[in-house]
Amino acid sequence: MKKISKNTILFILIAISILVSGGAFAATSGGQITFYHLNSTFAGRDACVRMVPKISSPSGWACLYNNNPLRSQIATLMMHAYEQGTRCAISWSANSPEGYAIIQVAECGNTY
Repeated sequence: MKKISKNTILFILIAISILVSGGAFAATSGGQITFYHLNSTFAGRDACVRMVPKISSPSGWACLYNNNPLRSQIATLMMHAYEQGTRCAISWSANSPEGYAIIQVAECGNTY
């Protein structure tokens, strides 16, 4: 009988953990906000941003939604960062159906 390698066992365990966890992920992109977008035709969505380097969401955009309890503060923080050219780190754990990263956390300053 053939032995299973340690790498094969590790791969199987990782695959099972992803299936059990529902494929949850968390991502962060850092850079300078180059676009700050507002569009009233999308109900429930606040500001969207693009950054350099590009945000690693499928669309390259990250958006803030109205169900975020810090929506107002994060939108203001990102707007000021855009205006002042400071760098930000934006974190998310899900994408919208359109491929926008759904912003959960934003932090901006001159040290990113």
